[in-house]
Amino acid sequence: MNEEQESIETLKEQLKKANDCLAILTDIPLDFRTLKADEIDVRVGNVKKDKDGNVQGFSLLLYKDARVDMTLLDEVVGKGFWQREHKQIKNVVYCGVSIWSYKLNQWVTKWDAGAESETEKEKGEASDSFKRACVNWGIGRELYTSPFIWIVDFQSVRDKFTLKSITYDDSNRIIGLNIFNETLKKTAFETSHNGAYDSPLSIDKLRERYKNLIREYGDSAYKEYSATHKGNGTPTEEELDGIEKRLSEKTQKNQSSKDEGGNYSE
Repeated sequence: MNEEQESIETLKEQLKKANDCLAILTDIPLDFRTLKADEIDVRVGNVKKDKDGNVQGFSLLLYKDARVDMTLLDEVVGKGFWQREHKQIKNVVYCGVSIWSYKLNQWVTKWDAGAESETEKEKGEASDSFKRACVNWGIGRELYTSPFIWIVDFQSVRDKFTLKSITYDDSNRIIGLNIFNETLKKTAFETSHNGAYDSPLSIDKLRERYKNLIREYGDSAYKEYSATHKGNGTPTEEELDGIEKRLSEKTQKNQSSKDEGGNYSE
């Protein structure tokens, strides 16, 4: 075998390896990595106000923008092996994200619809539908496992929030968050569950229990919460046990003092 033939065989082998790599990328379930903290944005969600319009608390939501989706697709699939298209059906914008399959020798597409933006309607719907279609491929799906983030203290809905750190368990569920208030230069929210994962259902139960304490004990419950809870957000079950115990003891002590005062006056 002469030098030219060796070069041809080497080139063939390199092409075969490249095609094998592409086939692996496109013909088995794609494994998109979890998002990093600097790829996730934080925005204000629901806002609770009293009858006078004063903010009593608000939620924070984690989300990704379209540039993150494009970066992940380029990183995992390859720049030339995915594409997007949009179409409008009954005034709703849909996006299809397609990935080339060498095995099927065709594009495989997943579709989803977008929601209107508060600013530019068409652009907002197009971007949102693209991000949702990417979630169908698995990009950023772990954000749906975020704990409920509720802010009830000195912070404002106009403040700027960023995600400083995020941790996941082996099933790619979020178990740790650190959100920073850039406006006030201090931590806005930090999970304190020691790595234990709370499902949305268990978080709802904790919130409902805390609300019941507020209904029963009023401002005293909130003061106990502020004095003992680390960070912001939903208190843990252990913290609620402690709050309830202290409030009960204080109530009994106050009642005893009133009883003693009444007996003395008689």
